[in-house]
Amino acid sequence: MKKIICLAVIFVLCFATVCSAQVEFERTEFDKSGSQSLEMLTSLGIIDEDGAKNIHESVSRADFVAMLLCVTNDDVNKIKYSERIFSDVSSGTAHSDSIMTAYKLGFISRAQEFRPTDEVTLAEALTFTVKALGYEPYAQ
Repeated sequence: MKKIICLAVIFVLCFATVCSAQVEFERTEFDKSGSQSLEMLTSLGIIDEDGAKNIHESVSRADFVAMLLCVTNDDVNKIKYSERIFSDVSSGTAHSDSIMTAYKLGFISRAQEFRPTDEVTLAEALTFTVKALGYEPYAQ
């Protein structure tokens, strides 16, 4: 079930990225094809109502990590922010507990900076997801 939900999240993110890169399509067309996916993600608590309204906006790295933890059910036991792993993430940073948990679980690697407000790239999203599913050797 976790794999199906992860794939659904990846599909929605890829779908939004591909669509924004192409010529803008009509809202009614998206409503027909994507409303069920949005409803499912909202009902599962992966995105909130604001996220569903802003589906055409980019997703930050911190937001993606928080969604990924929600999908994997690892947000239930979030590790409180306690040590400075990344120079640009502090206890006041949005989703700092999610970033700390994802780091401790090995979903993200240690680096000088995490860049929580940067837009998550497709490669980063896939790497985080593959690591979360336990296929880290394939995420390199």
